[in-house]
Amino acid sequence: MIVALMAFVASGCSESTRSTEPASGWYEALPNTSIDEKTGLPREVRDRRYGLEFVLVPAGEFVMGADRDDHLASDNERPSRRVRITRPFYLARLEVLYGLYCAILGSRCPPGYESEPTQHVPLANARKFLNATGFRLPTEAEWEYACKLGSPTSEYRAKVLACVKKRQPPGVPKRPGPPNALGIRDMLGGVWEWCSDRYGPYPKLRPKAVDIDPTGPAEGKDYVVRGGCFSSPSEELRATVRWNMPPGLTPVFTVQPYGFRLARDP
Repeated sequence: MIVALMAFVASGCSESTRSTEPASGWYEALPNTSIDEKTGLPREVRDRRYGLEFVLVPAGEFVMGADRDDHLASDNERPSRRVRITRPFYLARLEVLYGLYCAILGSRCPPGYESEPTQHVPLANARKFLNATGFRLPTEAEWEYACKLGSPTSEYRAKVLACVKKRQPPGVPKRPGPPNALGIRDMLGGVWEWCSDRYGPYPKLRPKAVDIDPTGPAEGKDYVVRGGCFSSPSEELRATVRWNMPPGLTPVFTVQPYGFRLARDP
């Protein structure tokens, strides 16, 4: 994937680039990948234009938010509720890297950072990238669902924390980090990742009610970021942790690294 990315960067893509691939033809299946029986879709694909790898996240239902007995959770992670994701989607295996980001936006890439995730990215710049490439951000519900799906998140978190302890010096990322059950990397402990939702408190649903494909509040000045980052304390490296950030943040505003991960419909 990195080789394909650097070949694309060398081709000199400009900010005006627009995706011309139809939605059904934007990817090719990775060699030896399996086929999801319910959807008939390949579980791992590579996008044809940029060489980025994506993992299929099937439709399903899960509990979003923190349990009552989670002593690390903050108030904004509750109340937990049943959420149903009704459509499968693809989520990028890695966060967006500087090489492709700078090529798409026509900006200067920090020397030596071509293969590192972007940091301190305002939401407006992420949207420019998305408009130019045809991808999208995951919703907050899609993000948490993909992070949790497949195995207890405690197992994935334990792998991430073990990786964090090995970093020398402390706080320096070791990438890519361990994969979760789906094979997606750095969902915890990479960089904080923008979601498409505006930030707001979780709704309180009736008992046994299910929230269908939630997309967040209709109004609000801040947006959701997820996943913690390589310099986060261990208590922030959890699947339910959520922060609110203004869309126009700058490096002066925060020392925490913020980037984004791509999603796309089949």
